[in-house]
Amino acid sequence: PNQETRDADRYVAGVGWIQARVEASQLLYGSVYLSREVPTHAGAAYAGHSGLGARIGSEWETGSLTWFAQAQAEWRRYGGTEPLFSVRRADDQLDLSVGVHWRPAPAWRITPQLTHTRNHSNVVIFAYQRTTLQVTARREF
Repeated sequence: PNQETRDADRYVAGVGWIQARVEASQLLYGSVYLSREVPTHAGAAYAGHSGLGARIGSEWETGSLTWFAQAQAEWRRYGGTEPLFSVRRADDQLDLSVGVHWRPAPAWRITPQLTHTRNHSNVVIFAYQRTTLQVTARREF
């Protein structure tokens, strides 16, 4: 939060598609998008990037459960040379998610979700893998 030179405004434009397969209680969806992050500080082009992303996924119902799976990829090319590494940064990120929505009562939804993220970067400190398990509870009014 204290690195204001890395602040940027993000813009995203894309198209999506969704298809409902009523006979199978299933949704299929996909999208592609372009993104751009514009640094808010002069001289910080390395903090902004141009990107291309794609997402595919599905949801299907089995009784009171709605299962889902999704894959998303984003390719980012940064706008300037990283000050500490003297290279222009490039990241390729892949996210895979699976989970289930459970409705124990009409206004409630409990969602456990497992997500794996892999970010490959030519600047070693930005390369990582992360696996998260989260459980959310939502009440609708």
